[in-house]
Amino acid sequence: MKKQIQIGIGVVVLLVIIIGLALYKPYYDQKYQFSGLGEIYEARRGNWETQQQRRMFFEPGSQPPLEETAHLPSYELRFATNLADGSFMAMELTFRFRNNSGITEIRRRADRIRHALTIALSPYTRADLENNEGRVLAVTDTILHRYIESEIQHLYLTDFRLSGGPDSP
Repeated sequence: MKKQIQIGIGVVVLLVIIIGLALYKPYYDQKYQFSGLGEIYEARRGNWETQQQRRMFFEPGSQPPLEETAHLPSYELRFATNLADGSFMAMELTFRFRNNSGITEIRRRADRIRHALTIALSPYTRADLENNEGRVLAVTDTILHRYIESEIQHLYLTDFRLSGGPDSP
């Protein structure tokens, strides 16, 4: 009789653990999403023209001048990384949001965005990116779609510099 009670208690404890894990898994999956490295590699290796055909935050033809959107809440994200050929890339993005919640969200995720941009852009060389801001923006757009859920009203590439590398003096 005592043995049967121990087995019964063991089975009940095991069932409670299994049910608890089954209920916790959706919460865990939602809270700790994969960092998106697969999308980053896809952005780096994929055809950037096709990526631009998706809805992008940055649409060069339809963006009003930066001065006309000065009344909207804004955030500037500065980013720099070394490229594969030893050159250096620096850029500054200016976000214009509908409201301040977007600024809070991007501040929380700025480190993740910078890390993802480093992974995605560091394999390029200066020759790949020189006079090719569209490619940089396509990769950046893919990463921003992954990390920012707030509606971005406008996105501007306010600064883009390449320096160093094998062809510099």
